[in-house]
Amino acid sequence: MSELVAIAFDREDDARAALAEMRVLEGEGALKLSDSAVVAKDPDGTLHVKNEVSSGTETGAVVGAAIGLLTSFLFPVAGAVVGAAAGAYIGGKVAGDAVDDGFVKDVADALKPGTSALFLMIPASDAAALRAALEPYEGRVYQTTLSEELKETLDRALR
Repeated sequence: MSELVAIAFDREDDARAALAEMRVLEGEGALKLSDSAVVAKDPDGTLHVKNEVSSGTETGAVVGAAIGLLTSFLFPVAGAVVGAAAGAYIGGKVAGDAVDDGFVKDVADALKPGTSALFLMIPASDAAALRAALEPYEGRVYQTTLSEELKETLDRALR
């Protein structure tokens, strides 16, 4: 099960930059993100939301396409159905670990112009890597399902 971490930043570009660093750590295998979203409000108050596709959804799509392609040679119509079903099943296995769009909207509405927020769904075991990735940034944990001890650790890293 993944944990939700929502972090508010005082600068518009910090959420995007922090996520970029986390994607590097994810590529190195040090951190796993189930889902993420970045919300930024520019100085004019225009809202920019980028809800990224989770790695599970990407995996589901790739596996579903591969299964569909392989089975379509043997059973043309059934291959497409089997591939679509496999992709939906695999992608759906992580659907419960997605950042809630309603929560993203609520936080986005509360952001002041020139600020940003980062929403992450991560395994609790990845909290140390998350803390290390966030140390270069100033922000505050807006909301989390992590334990109070881990929340305080992240808050200290963000100061």
